[in-house]
Amino acid sequence: MASKQNKRITVRLPVKIINAIDMFIQAGESSSRSDVIRRAIWRLLSDEGDNVMKNLEKINKLNESHKFEEFVEKEYNSK
Repeated sequence: MASKQNKRITVRLPVKIINAIDMFIQAGESSSRSDVIRRAIWRLLSDEGDNVMKNLEKINKLNESHKFEEFVEKEYNSK
């Protein structure tokens, strides 16, 4: 059972990815599928986290200046 700090999620992956994860485990690089996936997610968050934070800062600035609504409306109407 998951601890209170962890939650279980279900992820569907292509068989090729699952096979690659299993080979990674067989090579002794990891102990479980969950460990491989956790490590991959942490790497993604680490690599992309700064970009996400910059985008959130831009959105917050737009929102604070009330231009966000104008931006969304313009983008929505242009499609």
